[in-house]
Amino acid sequence: ESVHRPRRGRAREAAAKSQYESDKATAINNFITNDFMMKLLAASNDGADPSGGTESLVDLASANIGTMFGATPALEAAVRNEVGTIYYNLGSARKAADQFSLALDLWESAVGPDHPDTLKAVNNLAQCQVMLQQNGEAEILYQRALAGRLKALGEENPFTLATMNNQAELFRRTKRIDEAEKLLRRVVMIQQRVLGEKEKNTLISMANLGSLLIQRGQIDEALELHLKVFEATRETLGADHIITMHAASRAAQTLHRAGKHNEALEILQPVLNQFVKLRGTDHADTIATRRLLAKVHLALSNQADAAAQLALALDGANRHPEQMADTIQRIRRDLDSLK
Repeated sequence: ESVHRPRRGRAREAAAKSQYESDKATAINNFITNDFMMKLLAASNDGADPSGGTESLVDLASANIGTMFGATPALEAAVRNEVGTIYYNLGSARKAADQFSLALDLWESAVGPDHPDTLKAVNNLAQCQVMLQQNGEAEILYQRALAGRLKALGEENPFTLATMNNQAELFRRTKRIDEAEKLLRRVVMIQQRVLGEKEKNTLISMANLGSLLIQRGQIDEALELHLKVFEATRETLGADHIITMHAASRAAQTLHRAGKHNEALEILQPVLNQFVKLRGTDHADTIATRRLLAKVHLALSNQADAAAQLALALDGANRHPEQMADTIQRIRRDLDSLK
């Protein structure tokens, strides 16, 4: 009798875990379908521009989360984590951080500090702190997320590898290049073996390693990585996917650094058109692409084309004078240098 108890206990635990995962998926789907999408459709039917007001629709939808899920803290946390991800992808780091903080507190009390869900919120909150330039806070959170994920999931788990990649990126940002390179090379090696060479997260880590190698002045290896990532994302995700577009910009920038300006130009022009279509003329991605295109034109002695791209970049940045104050100054300096 006593021999079978642990097995029954494990079976009950597995069933409870399966039920919890199912309940989470249902809660998230209900929220996205019934709250967020319905508000988006209503705004669209009213003739409002849903793209301009997506963030305010998320604000409206998220106001009801406490009411909808207050009786089930772990499910409320799952929905708040999802909303935090939407805010993060919209570039609203402060609102994303608020949602991830709430999700962290809820999960911590509902499922414990070492549960993979709690650690997910820790990792996500760290990403927001990086976006908010709170590097010290981000590092503490990443250390907690990584230690917890190594223990709970193991080093080869995709979530653990994602945190390792994130921490390496933070090391790179804070000029700890040796630590960053060592960690990133390990991540890429494991991801290529476990996830495959063309898996999305593998490609993100390869791109990050390429960017780090540029800082090291190792342009040839960086170019090889960035071109490989661009080709793989175009093949697996399509040319108009946002990840492919970022990969294309990175490849073009590295080609430009390597002195291959015509090849850079060939990649950049269609990417700029896509950014304008997808993000609009005043988005940071569009403006950054115009500035890079101007540099390439200048390297090819196309001064008039460079000036035209910088003027359009300045026009876009001027629509967000506070948010893009530094960018505006840089573009003005670039324009002055052309005179």
